[in-house]
Amino acid sequence: MAPPGKNNPETGTMKMIICLLALALVCLDENGAHGDISNNLPLIMHYVNRVTLSCISVYSRGTFATCPTGYNPTGCACGYGCGSWDIQNEMTCHCQCANMDWTTARCCKLNFH
Repeated sequence: MAPPGKNNPETGTMKMIICLLALALVCLDENGAHGDISNNLPLIMHYVNRVTLSCISVYSRGTFATCPTGYNPTGCACGYGCGSWDIQNEMTCHCQCANMDWTTARCCKLNFH
């Protein structure tokens, strides 16, 4: 698992959750739906159901695997049993072991419909 910090994929997941919660609150306020959350659950679900998560794997020879534009890495896998990796520039998985033969990035994005 990556160490805590800004390059940790768990940090990105938390940011997505916070954004979704903020979006739900903004939507509730814009629609004048105040009060008990059980009264607002159908409205919240309307917006949550409009969001999907799509993921792909990007395989590359060597030490780096970069996600395509619009996607962010949520995890990395490295050849030779290397478990030491980090995410650089919020787009690229970097395996930290020497003489890496392959790197795979798991890349995901939120889609709003």
